[in-house]
Amino acid sequence: DSREAVFDYFAGEVFDRANTEHQQMLLATAFLPSMTVELAQRVSGVESAGRLLKELYRRHLFVERRTSAQHVYRYHALFREFLRERARDKLPAPRLAQLIGDSARGLQDGGAIDEALELYLQAEDWPSAVALLRMQAPGWLRQGRGQTLRGHIDRLPGQPGDADAWLGFWYAASLVGSDPSEAMRRLVAARARFEDSG
Repeated sequence: DSREAVFDYFAGEVFDRANTEHQQMLLATAFLPSMTVELAQRVSGVESAGRLLKELYRRHLFVERRTSAQHVYRYHALFREFLRERARDKLPAPRLAQLIGDSARGLQDGGAIDEALELYLQAEDWPSAVALLRMQAPGWLRQGRGQTLRGHIDRLPGQPGDADAWLGFWYAASLVGSDPSEAMRRLVAARARFEDSG
């Protein structure tokens, strides 16, 4: 009941009072953990996104801001959850998937790899998730993040490595230090997939 009351409050104080363009911007940026004005504009297509974020921050309406080279905005966690639910309720599935994909690509381009990957996996955009995992796997293994890599690969449909022979290889490589016999079994399977694909 208290959560529903909080959501009703968000709706009445912020969302329903916003014009259509600003509602579009709020929904479009709901899946970003944080955002610059440029990223908010890119994801939402709303040129006045920066003005709205600045106004919400100035009025202390569920927006935090930190300043480094540029302002970075972040919605309060409950407000972000409210906006995500609104987006799921109001937007057709193809538009919602596109919005989440645009958010993930914006995060990836900005170097927020973990956040981008999480959105690809949530949206079940398997090709984008596989491509990003393939790109990150060597570096993550050098950093000792093999368990993180395996955790992400395990979230893909099918068995680890089914989606991509390279992911099967990297999954196996991440096990070499902790489970050599399992690593060998998986490396043999990955080699067979490589040979099958020429």
